[in-house]
Amino acid sequence: MTLHEFFDPRLDMLVHRVSGPMSFRFILQPIVAAVLAVRTGIHHAHTDRSPAFFVPALFDASRRRDTFRLLWADVSKVFIVAYVVDIVYDWKVNHSIYPVNSLIVAIGLAIVPYLLMRGPAALIARTLQRK
Repeated sequence: MTLHEFFDPRLDMLVHRVSGPMSFRFILQPIVAAVLAVRTGIHHAHTDRSPAFFVPALFDASRRRDTFRLLWADVSKVFIVAYVVDIVYDWKVNHSIYPVNSLIVAIGLAIVPYLLMRGPAALIARTLQRK
């Protein structure tokens, strides 16, 4: 089996998720992740936590565990819901479960929008709070 034969069906399954049944989740789940990120960003601005609190953890191993624990506490609920919904999609459409595909979709629908929105929301809230 070549790499092309291995990855081609999996890529097709990922592409068909966008236009198939339950495609509303590609709009709804990023919106929910963004709303939770804005809420958390505002909360962190009021507690004087850095908008990019997780960036130093990438370079400082001593702070990594605690920082990613806080990040997971913020995003875990949205991620788990996105993962479960995608598993339900797999079961209903493909009559099988593809956990790696579901993991990719859950990261894209929950974690990416969350990380993109949290920092700017905290910066805006901090700026408005100073005024």
